[in-house]
Amino acid sequence: MVDLAPQFRLIGRGVYSLAEASRLSGVPVKTLHRWAQGYRYTRRGQRRFSEAILGTGLPQRGDEPIFEFRDIMEARFLSAFRRSGVKWTVIRRVAANAHKILATTHPFATRLFRTDGRTILLQQILKDEEDPQLIDLLRNQYEWNKLVETYLVKEKVDFDANDEPTRWWPLGSSRQVVVDAERAFGAPIVPLEGVQTYLLAKAVGVERDVDYVASWFHVTSEAVRDAIAFEQGLRAAA
Repeated sequence: MVDLAPQFRLIGRGVYSLAEASRLSGVPVKTLHRWAQGYRYTRRGQRRFSEAILGTGLPQRGDEPIFEFRDIMEARFLSAFRRSGVKWTVIRRVAANAHKILATTHPFATRLFRTDGRTILLQQILKDEEDPQLIDLLRNQYEWNKLVETYLVKEKVDFDANDEPTRWWPLGSSRQVVVDAERAFGAPIVPLEGVQTYLLAKAVGVERDVDYVASWFHVTSEAVRDAIAFEQGLRAAA
């Protein structure tokens, strides 16, 4: 008898290939692969291994990791740390502290980090951290809050009763694009009809007529325009 449990445990969590996870998170494929799989490097003549910082052990497809919705949310925040100039070694220590303090697999993706958990984490990191660069970032509440709000607050995210992310509205909740872990295996869609944004944008690229594509897919023209704006934004960020 075939054991279907591994397949069923992916339902409702979103399922993304390495390429799709890169597209949605804005993190380069090579970097995301290293974050999820770890990597070997040489330092002072010795071979070392840097452990994975992202992911919860989902099965692989060949030699590539499979990502879930929470991985996408957390990758975006880790990338924000990196772009703000924080060194990778510091990011790793911050992530390790966050996992331990908040007792969750994806601390930067949860609502806990936005509220009380954020303060607890700041206090713990300031006590343990010796890197002057990160201390400046953490002690400067304005800069820290700006970083957090830009990547976790202004991007509208819905949470479940356990404070885990379930839906991401990348253009804001007033626009018609959603990434929902429980729909279309987590692919970006227009929420009412469930049509993937990629299909709508691709169709307009071929037909050159928003209203015609909207009629063909039985969606509104506004939904098509939002899908195009989202897909173009992903390409611009790549």
